[in-house]
Amino acid sequence: IARTLRLWQVLWCLLGCLCTWLFRHWQMTADIPVMIHTSLLIFPLAFSVNAGYQRREGALSYSAQFKANCLTLYLHHRCFQFEEQVPHDFIQCSCSAFTSLFEAVRMYLTASTEESKVYDLQCVYDIFS
Repeated sequence: IARTLRLWQVLWCLLGCLCTWLFRHWQMTADIPVMIHTSLLIFPLAFSVNAGYQRREGALSYSAQFKANCLTLYLHHRCFQFEEQVPHDFIQCSCSAFTSLFEAVRMYLTASTEESKVYDLQCVYDIFS
């Protein structure tokens, strides 16, 4: 929720609550259609939710593309396993490298501090190189 609401949005909400309290305290009334209040609440909320889904879909797309590229590279490695110039444990090394890579990416995505994110990202780069 901290990424959805910004400080100025909270301040505007508090200002609206204060104005409402003052108008009720002084018994001031006005004939305002309910649709105005509804549209003021619903439209920003709908755009915020839509933006969140777009970010999620983008992240899922990148994740799927990463997995597909890793699978393609692994299948290419499997084609080379019977070549004479390739070491006999090539496919096992390739499989363990991809497993380590996925584990390092998972650790990066679930890291709770910036220091651990930097460390995990460095591990991802080390596995690639």
